[in-house]
Amino acid sequence: MWPSSSEAKKTNTDTTAKTSVAQQQPQPAVQKKNEQPKSAKETECKKNDFDCLSSKYSSEAIQQCKSLIIEAAGSNPYEFHGGWFGEIFDTYSYRKNDPVIRYIGDKVTFTNDFGVKIKMKYECAFDTQKKKIVDFNIYRPAA
Repeated sequence: MWPSSSEAKKTNTDTTAKTSVAQQQPQPAVQKKNEQPKSAKETECKKNDFDCLSSKYSSEAIQQCKSLIIEAAGSNPYEFHGGWFGEIFDTYSYRKNDPVIRYIGDKVTFTNDFGVKIKMKYECAFDTQKKKIVDFNIYRPAA
């Protein structure tokens, strides 16, 4: 059944009200005097918000893990295949209530003594409280 004219007006009014609210411009966040905006490193993360924590500490983990990967290559040539910003991790894992995030990646190739390029996989365990790598593992993935 079609709505009566008064119901139709009410519906149109409600729609107009919703539209006008949606068209309002968002207000800028108020910044206190002498307060600097927070950088990515200063972002506050909840204790078990590992999406936030992994983003917050990824650049530190990349720096520390890259040097361990290079050290593992020894005197053999190596090549990183990260993106434009040097991302070397594909994913991460964690245990609830544990400050360690395990960053995992496979964006490096080692060249062995015979000139064969081998794609390697690595894991770097970054302790968010100590702010350093506490465990490192690199290996050739099963084919």
